[in-house]
Amino acid sequence: MSDGGHPSPEPSVHERWLSGNQQYLLLELSRIRKTLADHLARSQPDPAASVASEPPVPPIDASQVARAMPAPPALVSLCSVFGLSPFERDVLLLCVGSELEPAFRRLCQKASGSPLPTFQLALAALGQPHLSALSSSSPLRKAGLIEPTPGEILTQSPLRL
Repeated sequence: MSDGGHPSPEPSVHERWLSGNQQYLLLELSRIRKTLADHLARSQPDPAASVASEPPVPPIDASQVARAMPAPPALVSLCSVFGLSPFERDVLLLCVGSELEPAFRRLCQKASGSPLPTFQLALAALGQPHLSALSSSSPLRKAGLIEPTPGEILTQSPLRL
């Protein structure tokens, strides 16, 4: 009940989608952050490189959120429209995370020496890697979803949205 004894209005379909979409994206970013932290822990056994201070992954699964939404999350629609593979989706999320969360930049810095993700880091850390994602004809690059910073070696060039 809201003030005055009147029931609170139900959120609109649009409001439910917006809320679910945000929750879905945050859960997917948490999954990628954990994957990156796990990679760092495996590749740098030095206790000083610990990433224990990174936020834990929530117990709820993003697919549960997506099923409860009135329409698919934007990320799911984007992947469908551009035909992104699971690896390409995760590369995109790695780039989104580095733009939105300092935790991603810290993890990228520790893992690769650059605060921005690279294809080299993505190939080493993310699941289901494939070299075709690096191609200029891959959906990620052809559609301009991500862009490597011009450099001598494509795999080591920082990636940006």
